[in-house]
Amino acid sequence: MTRNRRLALILTLAIASSASSGCMIFNGVVAVALDGAKFFVTTPLIPVSPYFSEMIEDTYHEEERYDKVPVLDPIEGEHAPLYCLDPPSEDEVMRSLPDKASGGYAFLAETTRNNVKIVV
Repeated sequence: MTRNRRLALILTLAIASSASSGCMIFNGVVAVALDGAKFFVTTPLIPVSPYFSEMIEDTYHEEERYDKVPVLDPIEGEHAPLYCLDPPSEDEVMRSLPDKASGGYAFLAETTRNNVKIVV
C-alpha cells in the first residue's frame, strides 16, 4: 500500500506544480498553431511521418513520369532507329535497385550505397 500512496503523492505534486507554474504545454501548442493558421490563412500544421510523405512523392513521381506520357506511333521508313528505347536516367536506375540496402553483419559484410557512379 505504501507504493500506491507514494505514487499518488508524486502524481498529486506533479499536477499541482505544473498547474501552478504557468506551464501550458498543450494549450500553448494549440494557440501557436491556431495563430499561425489565422496569419497564413491556412489550416493548422499537421505533422506527417516521413514514410507517408515519401509514399506521396513516389506516387506523384510515377504519375508524372509514366502515367501521363503519350504513346506515339513507331517511326517507319529508312530513318527508323534500330531500337526505340531511351537510355535509363539516373533516377530510373536508382529506383530499380532494391529498396533495402542494409544487410549483413555490422563491420563485416555491410551493404551501402555511397558514392554511386552510374554508367549507361
